[in-house]
Amino acid sequence: MGMMALVCVTTIINAQTVCQSNLEERVANPNLGYNSPYQSGTIVGIISGPYGSVLCVKVKDNTKLRFHHPGTSIDRGDHILVFKKNGEYFLLESAILE
Repeated sequence: MGMMALVCVTTIINAQTVCQSNLEERVANPNLGYNSPYQSGTIVGIISGPYGSVLCVKVKDNTKLRFHHPGTSIDRGDHILVFKKNGEYFLLESAILE
């Protein structure tokens, strides 16, 4: 029986310290250099059809978006979460487990 050794070579670098602001500072000054890709939005209109709904959403920065949603269980005025990456917006849903 032969023995086999697994060798992993990696570079070790020193971690850089990052000055993180506390929650109160971020709330008081939202422009501290951190832009979250997540935005909250409100459903301002719904167009329902046999294949789902088109949701008209207004996010915090007053951008108006439209998303196709396969269900009809969402109501006007509901709050949703939107993710922005590379200039594209994505609708994120969360479920309440019962």
